[in-house]
Amino acid sequence: MSDPIPDKPVDDVKPSIQKPKWGRIALMCGIVSLLVPPLTPMLLVSASSNPWWWKGWSFVFHPGVILPLLPFFILTHVAWFKIRWSGGTLANRIDALVGVLLVYLAFVLSLVAVSNFIKFSKHCMIGLSQYRQVDAAKDQYALENNITNNITPNWSDLTPYLKAGSRLALDGGRDSLGNPMLIGPIHDRLRVNPLTKEAVKDVVNDSYWGPYS
Repeated sequence: MSDPIPDKPVDDVKPSIQKPKWGRIALMCGIVSLLVPPLTPMLLVSASSNPWWWKGWSFVFHPGVILPLLPFFILTHVAWFKIRWSGGTLANRIDALVGVLLVYLAFVLSLVAVSNFIKFSKHCMIGLSQYRQVDAAKDQYALENNITNNITPNWSDLTPYLKAGSRLALDGGRDSLGNPMLIGPIHDRLRVNPLTKEAVKDVVNDSYWGPYS
């Protein structure tokens, strides 16, 4: 009868090193990245004038769109290439690929969210009330000063008939997008600046402006 093989001392047993589960890491990053799109518009500040990233597809390059997703983009791609180069299992590759695709999906959803945010911001900023107030100020100015001829008033003539300290009174005759209002002769309607129409043509058409078009 052979002698039993003695157990190895506990100190001689080398602990197994657990390799990072890159596929699982990539998948989790992809899932978490889907939480970013609803928050993206909150990172963008709507300025009183027309920001550069409102024009066309310029918002694609806004830091508020790119930076929140950048860590997820880096981690998922690092995981994908590590698995690919190390000959990882098929399951890990699929997890990593799904994670990468989810990050790209999150980027597309962020673009949609920002695009809708810009349209909503434009619509909020182009209210007709500012034109109605200036038009009423023209009428009040003509009435109080007994103006019968069709002169064109200066902005300083109309300011006393606007609410003191309001944005409209302090902006020097500019609309909410920063373009000069076309005041025109005293008995004619105020006109919307063509630059303002061009800036918001993706939100409203000419009929929106009514008598101020």
